[in-house]
Amino acid sequence: MIAIRIPVALSFTALVLSHAGLAADASTSGATHDIADPNTPPADPGDAVTGVWLTAGKDCRIEIKRSKNGKYDGKIAWLKEPYEPSDDGEAREIKRDINNPDKSKRNEPLVGLALLKNFAYTGENVWSGGTIYDPENGKTYKCQMTLTDPKRLDVRGYIGIRAFGRTTAWTRYEAPEKKPGQEEDPASQATAPDQPSVGAVAQ
Repeated sequence: MIAIRIPVALSFTALVLSHAGLAADASTSGATHDIADPNTPPADPGDAVTGVWLTAGKDCRIEIKRSKNGKYDGKIAWLKEPYEPSDDGEAREIKRDINNPDKSKRNEPLVGLALLKNFAYTGENVWSGGTIYDPENGKTYKCQMTLTDPKRLDVRGYIGIRAFGRTTAWTRYEAPEKKPGQEEDPASQATAPDQPSVGAVAQ
């Protein structure tokens, strides 16, 4: 499996590849987002993958949309810990894409970062031909996504041959029902703010 050990609290449960730990595993085993009802089939079958997905570690949300070119892309929409650690009580710095191979992009915040790119729907609840970016090492890998049911998305990252990779399961995020007078989900992060709020809200 590709081990995505992201030190920014994006625990994808070892989603994407570490060259040292690559092992064969052929098994597949702030704005508020509008989440489509997963029980209602979309007009276009490929759009079934769109929406907001919670990674296995429940500390990162990925929003997947269909682009104008008909392909499907995904970005980081929310992090449980969007700031760098601070021990002195000072305002913390937002986490940025510091390992990007393009030095000009290393100052970009992780929240809003494009993670999934150019997936095409190939039928039978499978999206392939795309890539997934690993912010931990700045590398990009091949990837395939499979919708095993309306609320579970199996994401498989790999190098070269798909059999030599590993799969992690994401679950569809559903915003909690608002109570009268309640503000929008405090965990929503359309963009990372310049100054931290009073702690990030966990799932």
